[in-house]
Amino acid sequence: MLSSGCAVYCLHPRDLEHGKIMLIGIGGKFHYRSYVEQIGHNNQIEYVCERHYDLIGPPMATCVHRQWSPKAERKCVLRTHPGTKLGYSAKKRTTHNSTAD
Repeated sequence: MLSSGCAVYCLHPRDLEHGKIMLIGIGGKFHYRSYVEQIGHNNQIEYVCERHYDLIGPPMATCVHRQWSPKAERKCVLRTHPGTKLGYSAKKRTTHNSTAD
């Protein structure tokens, strides 16, 4: 609570496509589901991408005066296989007989 006596909360950030948001608490990290609508002042969250995806943007955020800080867009992008422009997929793994540069 702040000095005004009113509780201060941050709303759930939008879901992370190809990832999840973890709520960091005293007991550890927990999946922060969208049905949990409010998180208290100074609580932290962590953005985690699925396997084969990389996070673009800061991995952590803190609830500060009703806003997540740092205020930045986050997204998970598919890792690209070295030497190609195609995204890596474990389902379609192929082997190439090429020499690495």
